[in-house]
Amino acid sequence: MYPLFLPGEKARVRLVKNSVQQYQAIGYFDDKTIIVAEDRKNFISKNVILTITSAMFTSAGKIIFANKIFSVFCNNYRFIVKISNGLIL
Repeated sequence: MYPLFLPGEKARVRLVKNSVQQYQAIGYFDDKTIIVAEDRKNFISKNVILTITSAMFTSAGKIIFANKIFSVFCNNYRFIVKISNGLIL
């Protein structure tokens, strides 16, 4: 198995729900790969660009971990954002 993304690469994904862990959000790629976004609970229902930090392969499938939102898409408009301690500046 080869990773879908390498650490440091960027990926666009829609965050769809909260994780069990506080301040994490969950999204899915088209192939049902799970992506866990750190400190991104405020971005549920948003399309975002994340930086991949690591990947893990389990019996349930692939899990990608990411952080650092670079931009948010809302109604097809792209907003560049700066995040500090989980807050949009």
